[in-house]
Amino acid sequence: MRVLSSLLPILPAVMLLACSGSSNPSALKGVRCVGSAEGSNFCLASCNLGCSTVGCAITEIPQNQPLVFDFTQDVDPSTVNSSTISLKTATGESPVGEFRVEKNRISFVPSVIVQGGLTVFGFRANQTYILTLPGGPNETMTVRSTSGQKLSNTFSCSLTVSKGIVDLDNAPPTAVLLQPTATTNVSRETLILLEFSEYIDIGPFQGGSTQTSPIQYRLRRTRVVGGRLECDTSKPAELLEGTPRAELDTANARTRISLKPAIKLPGEVCVEVEVTEQVKDLSGRAARRQLFQFTTQPSSAVEQSLVEGFASDLQMEKDASSGTWSGGRALPGLVGGDGKLGDFNPTHGVSLGGNVYQWSTDNQSIPGDTTLSGRTETVTDGVFNFRNLKLASGITVVFVGSKKPILRVRGNCEIQGKFVVSGADLQVHNGKTSATGQLGGAGGPGGGRGGAGADRGDGAANRPNFNGQNGEDVQLPAGHAYAGRQVGTGGKGSLQFPTSGLNSAVTYNAFSGSFSGQISAGGGGGGFRTPGGIGRATNTAGNVATDLGPASQGGIQFDILPLPGGAKSLDHFLVGGSGGAGGGSHPYFSPRGGVPGWVSGAAGSGGGGVFALRVGRNLQMSQGSAIEARGGRGTAANNVTFGPAAPGGGGSGGSVLLQVGGQPSMGGLLDVRGADPSTVDLGVSYLAKCEGGLGAPGYLRLEVPSDPSVGLVGAAQPPATADNVGLLADTDPVVGAQSKWYTTREVFPPVWLRYEIEAEVNGVPKLFSDDAGRGPLAEYGSSSEVWFLVQGAKVGADGQPGSGTIGPWHPRVAGPDSLMQDDRYTGYRFLLFFNRASVQNIVVKKITVYYRS
Repeated sequence: MRVLSSLLPILPAVMLLACSGSSNPSALKGVRCVGSAEGSNFCLASCNLGCSTVGCAITEIPQNQPLVFDFTQDVDPSTVNSSTISLKTATGESPVGEFRVEKNRISFVPSVIVQGGLTVFGFRANQTYILTLPGGPNETMTVRSTSGQKLSNTFSCSLTVSKGIVDLDNAPPTAVLLQPTATTNVSRETLILLEFSEYIDIGPFQGGSTQTSPIQYRLRRTRVVGGRLECDTSKPAELLEGTPRAELDTANARTRISLKPAIKLPGEVCVEVEVTEQVKDLSGRAARRQLFQFTTQPSSAVEQSLVEGFASDLQMEKDASSGTWSGGRALPGLVGGDGKLGDFNPTHGVSLGGNVYQWSTDNQSIPGDTTLSGRTETVTDGVFNFRNLKLASGITVVFVGSKKPILRVRGNCEIQGKFVVSGADLQVHNGKTSATGQLGGAGGPGGGRGGAGADRGDGAANRPNFNGQNGEDVQLPAGHAYAGRQVGTGGKGSLQFPTSGLNSAVTYNAFSGSFSGQISAGGGGGGFRTPGGIGRATNTAGNVATDLGPASQGGIQFDILPLPGGAKSLDHFLVGGSGGAGGGSHPYFSPRGGVPGWVSGAAGSGGGGVFALRVGRNLQMSQGSAIEARGGRGTAANNVTFGPAAPGGGGSGGSVLLQVGGQPSMGGLLDVRGADPSTVDLGVSYLAKCEGGLGAPGYLRLEVPSDPSVGLVGAAQPPATADNVGLLADTDPVVGAQSKWYTTREVFPPVWLRYEIEAEVNGVPKLFSDDAGRGPLAEYGSSSEVWFLVQGAKVGADGQPGSGTIGPWHPRVAGPDSLMQDDRYTGYRFLLFFNRASVQNIVVKKITVYYRS
C-alpha cells in the first residue's frame, strides 16, 4: 500500500470563508480572532469550515475534504503536528493525511490510498472526528508563530464524514501531453507522460498493463499526405505494450501517468494515446475523451536474427518434446514419433455414452484443426502419433479393429482415465432354442478369437461341429522369433457328451431315472504366460460320475522370454492373447421315453488385445487410472429354465508394452489377466454344475533408458516381476521437439528472410536452410536427416501469442510456399525433427531465423 497526499489549492470560494478579502496567505493584522479577545497577537483568524466563536459552520464533510486554517501571524512549521492540531474519533482513530505549512496557513490534506486496486481516502466514511487546536497561556502543546508566540486560545468542533467523495473542482479531469514535447520526429525511445488537471482514481493503473489500462496506447502505420507524415487510420491499430505507472503530484494536486514502451518504437510510426471515459476523478466523474498523436523519427531497415543455440532447455516446450537441449547441442529422444496428429482428444472417437469413446485402429479420423498438416488425417494401420496425451479421470477409451494400437507420444503422457483393449464380453447362450453354437468371442485388437460352441447334436453320430471349437492361438507379429511356440496355446474345445453322439448312448439317471443327467464339460481356457485353465463338469443331477463329460484342456503356455538378440521390443512383445474354447453338445435334462433333446454349446471368450505406448518424455499414471488388456468376460447361467449350454473357456490376457524415454510414475493399474470363464450352476433343484477353464494371464513390459526395476511398474494384475521390466533400446525412426515462442519485439511484422540450421550428421557439419544458396531444405517428410517446421503468431513482449493470431505450420520462413509474411506474425516457434531412417548420429547445434525490420 502506498500513501499519497498533497495540498489541493483549487477550492470552492464558499469553502474558504476567509476573514479578509486577500487571497495572499500573509500575516493578518488587526482582524478579529476566532474565540479570543480582539487584538490578540497570534490566533486563528479563519478556516474553510466556517470557524467561529461557536465552532464550525460546516460540520458534515466528504472523505476527501482538505482542511485550511489561516492565522494572524506566520506559523512555525516545527510546531505543527497531530497533537497541536488534533483530529480523532471517540476511539482515538486519526485520519491518514499530511499537514502542510505555508506562511500563516496550515492545511491538512487527507491521503489517497490504493488498496487491492481500490482507491480510499484519509477520512473514513461515517465517522465523527473531533477537531481541536489547543491554545492559551498554560498550554504547552500548541501551534506557535515564527516569533514563538502560543496560540491564544483553544478551538474545537466536531466533523462528521457523511458526504462521500466530492469533485473538488467540479469539472471532469483533463490531460495534457508533457512528453514527448513534439508531435513529429520523436525519439523511438521516448517516455510517454500525461498530466491530469486533478487527482484521478489510480486504482485501475496499479499492476496492470496497456491491455487493461483506461488510457489506450496504440500504434498505426503512417502515410505521407501533402509532404507530411500522418497517421494512416485506414490501417488497423496495434496495441503498444507496456506497464503504465501512476503518480500523484502532491505539490500541484495533479496526477501523472507515464508509460515506457516495452519495445523500441518502430521508425516513422504513428503513436496514439487516447484518454477514455474509463479515467475518473476521485468522485467518479469521467474524464473528457482526448486523443494525442505523434510520429517517430525515421529508421533504416537492418537484417536481424533470433538464435537458438541450445545452451539450455529453457526454450524447449517439454510437454510436447523428446530429446535434450543442453551444452550447445540438441539431441533426439529415443521414442515418441513426430506428433503429426496433434494433441490427443478422446472425443475424436465414437461416443458410446457414459464418457466412453470407441477408437478404430482400421479407420480413425483426426480432424484438421488438430493435425500438423491442417487437414483431416485418417489412421488405418493402428499407429497414432500424438504431440502429447492427456486422458482425464472418468473417461474410458476402447480400441477396436484388426490392427494393434500403437500410440506414440512426442512429449508427456498423463493418464487419469482408462484405456481398454480387452476381448469382447459374451452373452448368455440358450442352447435349447439355438441349433447352432454360439459364435466365438472376439479378441481385443490384435487378440485371438474364442472357439465357437458346439452345434446341436443329431443323435446319429459325433461330428466335429458337435464338439466345442478350439480357441485361436496367441497372435504373433509376422516373422516372430518364437512362432513355433504358439501352436496349441488356444483353449481346447469340450467334447460332445456322450462322446459317440448317439441317442442310444444317452442314459437316464437323474430324478429317479426320469431325466438324463449327462452334461459336457466347459471349454478349456486360453494359454499365454501360463497354461490355460481346464474346463470341467463337476456335478450333475443323480450324482452319477459317469454322467460328467471329460475335462477339456487349456491352451499351452507361450514363453515370450528372453528377448532374442537384435530383436526390437515393439516387434517381439506385441502378442495378442489366445482364445478360450467352446462347450460341447449334450442331452442334459432330456426326459425318458422321448427323443433326446441335445443342446448347442456356449462359446469361449476372445483373448486380450495389444496396447503399445511409446512416450518421448515422461509417463504419469494417476491413482484410479488403468490400461486393461484382459480376456473377454464369460457368463454365468444360474437356474435357467432352458437346457443349459456347456460353457466356454476364458480367453487369455493380452500384451501391454510401455516404452518411456523419460521418467515413469505409475500410480494406476496395468491389467493383463485372463478372462473368468463361463459357468453353469443350476443350484439345488437341478444340481448341474460345470465351468470353462480360466484364461491365462498375458504379458506386460515396461522399458526405460536406465536402471529398470520392478518397482517402477507399480500396481499390476498379475503382480509384476523382474521379467516385466527392461532397458529401452528401441528407437522411433522420427522423433521431434517443439520450441516455445520467440519474439522479435516488433509491433509490425518484419520481413522474414530465411532460417539456417547448423547440424552434424555422422560427425560431418551440414547446413540446412530455406535459402537454396546456403543449404538444402530441411523438408518435413523428406529423406533429409533434419526436418523443420515454423509457426507464426503475433507474439508480444511477454513472449506469448495474441489470441487468434496463431497460424498454420510452414515449411519455410520465406519463399513462395510460406505465409510467414502474414500481417500478424511478429514471432514464431518451431518444430525440429530428427530423421533416423538412414543415419543414427544427428546433432543440431544452432537454429537461426533471419528477418529485416
